[in-house]
Amino acid sequence: MKKFSLLIVLFLLNACALDPKPTPSDGTTHRSSSSHEDVEIEPAKKFALVIGNSKYEHAKLRNPKRDAKDVSVVLGQIGFDVDKHLDLKDGEMKQAVDDFVKKLRANPQSVGLFYYAGHGARANNGNNYLLPINNKNIDREDQLAFKAIDARDVMTQMQDIGKAQVSILILDACRNNPFRGTRSLNRGLNSMSSASGSIIIFAADEGQTAADGVGRNGLFTKHLLHMLKQAYSNNIRIDDMFQNIRNGVVNETGGKQEPWYSASLSSPYCLRDNTQCGSGIIMQTSQSDDFFDDDPFEHIERGDITPLPIPAP
Repeated sequence: MKKFSLLIVLFLLNACALDPKPTPSDGTTHRSSSSHEDVEIEPAKKFALVIGNSKYEHAKLRNPKRDAKDVSVVLGQIGFDVDKHLDLKDGEMKQAVDDFVKKLRANPQSVGLFYYAGHGARANNGNNYLLPINNKNIDREDQLAFKAIDARDVMTQMQDIGKAQVSILILDACRNNPFRGTRSLNRGLNSMSSASGSIIIFAADEGQTAADGVGRNGLFTKHLLHMLKQAYSNNIRIDDMFQNIRNGVVNETGGKQEPWYSASLSSPYCLRDNTQCGSGIIMQTSQSDDFFDDDPFEHIERGDITPLPIPAP
């Protein structure tokens, strides 16, 4: 009888030892109820595709290459795996998007961010097209579908994977005179509805064009660079960050340029820590056009920032 009881005790001890601890899958940190240890769960991976087109065959632009370089640096500093491409032709742009979508597909529950600076065009069918640098032979609207990138297709591919945690589309692409031709298309870009789990921001509202800027960066991207850094440091939700970018651009241009954004997030998203995502005060960028002339992050050390209140959602 003693031997039989001992076997039962040993079996129960072994069963307890084999019982695995629950592993949460939401990317947060959970504390065990029977221990003081925190179970650290790796946060969602973040991937970004950044494209800057300046050296156009028709209507060259001054800032998009620098914009893309600086955005890539900031995104890398806040934890994104960044693919940066500069001055792409049509086939190269399509390949870059395809490679980016494949990376998202291979990494379930990742965060995807697409940033583009360069020429964009709004066709009469309402679609927005991102133009490659070999644009001298684009002189009719019906050529856009074959020789440019449809921004809606980019977002659709990011969403159709069905695995992305959050999809972010940022377009600084509302420049004037994007291609040759006697018939000009509509000014600016057309608004796009954001699919579930996505957020979109354009540098200018429908019918407006975006300033290329007179300093190191375009006007919109100047504010974007600053707010990305501040939103990450202060763990501010991304829709509040975009609201701040809009306010900064509107204030600097006296309302002549008003960024447009649309969000369809099921829960707040912060670039650093989603478990403590909040809103409130964030810092507004300086009004100086040469704010990023030397070092895009020097202003943070200098303290050239002023508090800007964000209304609670």
